[in-house]
Amino acid sequence: MINKLKYKFILISMILVTSVLVFIVTAITFLITNNQYKSTKEALHIAVLDAHNNIQDGRPKSPDGPDAFYALYYVNNNGAVELENHIGKLDDDAVFSYINDILNEENDEGYLIKDRILFERSKKTSHGGCYVAFSPISIIFEVAESTLISSTLVASVALGILFLICRKLANIVIKPAEEAWDNQKRFVADASHDLKTPLTVIMANNEILMSHPDSTIESQQKWLESTRAEGEYMKSLVDKMLELAKSESLLEGLELVEADVSEIAEGIILQFEPVAFDGGVTINSRITPEIMMKTSPSELSRLIHILIDNAIKYSHEGNEVSIYLFYNKKDIELHVNNRGDIIPKESLAHIFDRFYRTDDARTKGGFGLGLSIAKNIAEALGGQISANSTEENGTTFSVRFKR
Repeated sequence: MINKLKYKFILISMILVTSVLVFIVTAITFLITNNQYKSTKEALHIAVLDAHNNIQDGRPKSPDGPDAFYALYYVNNNGAVELENHIGKLDDDAVFSYINDILNEENDEGYLIKDRILFERSKKTSHGGCYVAFSPISIIFEVAESTLISSTLVASVALGILFLICRKLANIVIKPAEEAWDNQKRFVADASHDLKTPLTVIMANNEILMSHPDSTIESQQKWLESTRAEGEYMKSLVDKMLELAKSESLLEGLELVEADVSEIAEGIILQFEPVAFDGGVTINSRITPEIMMKTSPSELSRLIHILIDNAIKYSHEGNEVSIYLFYNKKDIELHVNNRGDIIPKESLAHIFDRFYRTDDARTKGGFGLGLSIAKNIAEALGGQISANSTEENGTTFSVRFKR
C-alpha cells in the first residue's frame, strides 16, 4: 500500500511537471516563431524600403549581407529581373514564378499560400521598376523546429532530474505515512497478541466447565477465578487502549489555564507514598515551590502519575525514586529517576512506542502503553519528553516545558 502511494505521488508529480514543461516549451516555440515571423516581415519591409530609397545612376544599391535570410530582386520597367540578394540555392524557374505571383498580387505585402512565402513589393521607382523581397516560410519553420528540438532536449534533461528529485521527495513525504502504517500494523499485531492469550484461557476454562455440567460452582471455583482474572486483564488493556486513543487527539480542544505545577506534582507524589511503601521503595522529591505554567491540570496530573507509577513499578525493593521539578533559564523541567534495571541503549529509541516492552518489562504485567500515552500528553501540553538510562545514574525520564 505504501509503495503504491509512493508511486502514485511520483506519477502525479511527474504528470504535473511534464504538463508544465510541455506548456513552457510550446509557449517558447510559439513566441520565438511569432517573433521570427514579425522579424522577417520587418526585414522584408526595410530591405525593400532601403533599396527603393538608394537608387544610384538608375541602378539599385545592393543591400549588405549576401547571406541574409530573404531574397531581393529588382524588376525593371521591361519586366527583366535583376538579382540583388539571394537566399540559399533558389531555382530560377521558382524565382520567376514567385516574382510573377507577387507582381500579380493586389497588396504590396502579404503571404503567398500556394508558394508558402512572405513577400513585400515596393512602389514603382522613377525608372518604372520595383523591388521585390521574399522569404520562404520554411525558414521560420526551421527556426521553430530548431527551438523546439533544443527546448525539448533541455526539458527532457530537466524532467529526468525532476524525476530523481520526485523520488527523493516521495520517500521524504511518504515516510511519516509509512511510519504511521507500520505503527498501526504493529499496534494491531501487539493488541491481538495481548488479547489472544486471555481469550484462549477463557475459552479453555469454559470448555472445562462445560465438560462437567453436574459439578458445583465451588468445585470449579479455580476455573471461574481464572476467567475473572483474564477478563479483568482484558478490560484493563481495553481501557488503556482507549486512554491512548484519547491522548493522541488531545490537541483538539485542549483548554490551557494558569496552574501551580508544584502543587499538582506534590499532590501526585502524596498519592504514591503508600504504593511506594508497600513495594519497599522510597520516594525522594525536590519540588521548587510555586512554579506556575499555562497547562491542563488534569492532563499534567496524568503525565506525572504515569511517570511516577512507571518508576515505582520497575524499581527493586530498597531502591529510591527521585522526583525533581525546577526552573532553569528557559524551561520548566520535571525529572523522574529510579535505580531499577537499566534500559538497553537499543531499546531507548523505542521506549515511547505503543506496546513496546523490554523483556524484563513483560514480567511486570504492563501493556507497554503508559509511556506512549505520556509522550502524547507531553507533546499536547507543548513539552518534550526523553529518557536516559545508565549504570551510574539509573533511568531518568525528563519532561521539559517552555516557560
